[in-house]
Amino acid sequence: MQPRNGETSQDPRHALIGCLDSGQTGCLVSRSGAGVTFRVYVMLGEVLAAQSDHDDDSMLGILLAAGHVDGARYAALRSRMATGGVLSESLFDTLPEALLLELLFERFRENLFQFLSDTVVTEFLPMDAVFVENIQVGHDSRELLDELVGLGQRIRSLQEHPEMLIGPGATFPDSDIERALVHRSAARTRLAELVGASPWEPTRVLEHVRRMLDEGMLVGVMPESDDELMPDEDTADAPLPGLLPSRAAPMSEEDDLAAFQDYDTQREPGAFLTDRTLLDRVDLDVAGVAELAASTETLIEMEDAEGKDVLKSAVSLNFSGPKLHDEEILRKLEVTNEVLATIAAAIEAADGRGAGGAKLQLLIEGTSVPLAPLFKGIEVGTDGRLPIAQVMKNLRKRPAGEHRRLLNRGLSDLIERALSAADEVLDVDGFEIMLEQLAGYQQRLGV
Repeated sequence: MQPRNGETSQDPRHALIGCLDSGQTGCLVSRSGAGVTFRVYVMLGEVLAAQSDHDDDSMLGILLAAGHVDGARYAALRSRMATGGVLSESLFDTLPEALLLELLFERFRENLFQFLSDTVVTEFLPMDAVFVENIQVGHDSRELLDELVGLGQRIRSLQEHPEMLIGPGATFPDSDIERALVHRSAARTRLAELVGASPWEPTRVLEHVRRMLDEGMLVGVMPESDDELMPDEDTADAPLPGLLPSRAAPMSEEDDLAAFQDYDTQREPGAFLTDRTLLDRVDLDVAGVAELAASTETLIEMEDAEGKDVLKSAVSLNFSGPKLHDEEILRKLEVTNEVLATIAAAIEAADGRGAGGAKLQLLIEGTSVPLAPLFKGIEVGTDGRLPIAQVMKNLRKRPAGEHRRLLNRGLSDLIERALSAADEVLDVDGFEIMLEQLAGYQQRLGV
């Protein structure tokens, strides 16, 4: 049974499953023992987003640790966030798309793990629809929940011993991340330091460390102890090889907890204790920078979207493009329709009346998951044209920071797939004639 507005549940997983089973749309709000607020958004039986107070800090820390942003860019992004900017909007124009999508999913996964692990649900906020940053689709929510609950059981012993000393084992690592973790632990590293300095989400690091301990790629001992940490009984197949000497100064309890509480503390710039071959060290003076505005705390409902766009347009962006206005959207859609109508006519000339529109409709329905929101419920005309008003309505349902990217990628992807479909049915001469009619469409489309 889902919690009602204002009702408290001691079991976040039970509350979340209740919302999914009953098809609720809204936000489950919870707080951890350290006072971090988590917000999990559900709609139509799926988890669409999971956010925390420290999402921007965490992602920027990971990007800095991985060397994907330098010191100047890091400082500029933090300043942008301090004035109420949207981090993902800036990053879409500064990072490779695949890297950013992975970063956003990992943050979603981390927040959902923390929500399930050590929080108390305080309320459920009903919503007409979910429009927030970092919406994730294409996963099975229940399978993901089961996966994260199982992960929590496997890494619990690691979470309880952040002072553990980690060092290389006798077995060779299998992947890049595992080789990096072995390298980082070569000088006998405390687990809390290994997690805090790694350019990945904390539970992802712990997941790999657990497996590497179980398979002998790493070994771990407690400070001032000769007893090697053994794998969990329900996950280990064999004992660990070797022992690590333990002469390190013990960590304080405060340091231990600071490194592991909720996995949402900021990675301090320039404080990474890793080899330069794996990490470009950057010393920054960011004292005095204002704390990030908690922009993710606002539930962006449909009637509030326009006001949020006004706020965004009032901020000067160094890394994102200008706001996408209706006139530009209309122009792009009109150019796209000219292209699609030409392609549909060419296909009909080869395969018969109605073939062009039918082929394009199949392409619409086969749009990849990240671009599918742009074409939700779209039915092309008999001439292959898109219903412009419906596409614009779909676009406005997405956060303003996604508009330009979603429209450009969605239209380009559709046209490219339409051209490939035409190439399959047209002969060489027919295809060349069609391309001549479409000459210059990319420049007019502006992508």
